[in-house]
Amino acid sequence: MSFSERERGRIRNILGFFVKESNKDILLVALFKRLFFLDRLSFLETGITRTNYTYSAKPNGPVPKFLENELKGIDQSTNPEIVGVDMVVKLKKPASKKAEYEESYFALTDRNWEIDQKIFTPYELRLLKKIAERCKDKTGAELIEESHRCFSWINAFQSGKGNGKILNFRDEIGSEDDPYNEEERESLDLSIQETKLLLSGVENVRPEWS
Repeated sequence: MSFSERERGRIRNILGFFVKESNKDILLVALFKRLFFLDRLSFLETGITRTNYTYSAKPNGPVPKFLENELKGIDQSTNPEIVGVDMVVKLKKPASKKAEYEESYFALTDRNWEIDQKIFTPYELRLLKKIAERCKDKTGAELIEESHRCFSWINAFQSGKGNGKILNFRDEIGSEDDPYNEEERESLDLSIQETKLLLSGVENVRPEWS
């Protein structure tokens, strides 16, 4: 998967926005749910996601696998870093009663972020603020549970049979967050396809179902 420098800049600013809004180091599992909710709502409202990531159906909810691999240092070969490796920290979780060892998990640190909000449209800023506020006081476990109620994850994961399968945002059409009725949705689908033809070659005009 490859991104242009402009796309990497947008993603850096989206990640930084969520970290700054949380006012603390943010666990990757919680960060990934924010990205998923952002792309899901953007898709339902506009027909286009904001990050261009695809999401894998994992037991802990949707995961942008490419970003996970990069932030955890699993695979740096396909694309230059979106954020510096020093921005990802490993935190230790005390041993639970069921485990006799400390667990480590990854977080994105809130240090040294410089956010350029000019890169976002007014709509994107409203969307980012809405998702940040919605997730701010929720734990990672609560965000995972919320993502488990989304049709795209349910249909892809299939009670574990589809572990790792790619989510299809079109499965969210008709959900309680979908602002359009059937006729309006058909008109939106048509307008998105027309826009894609008119703006072919312009970055970030990529309907999820194309």
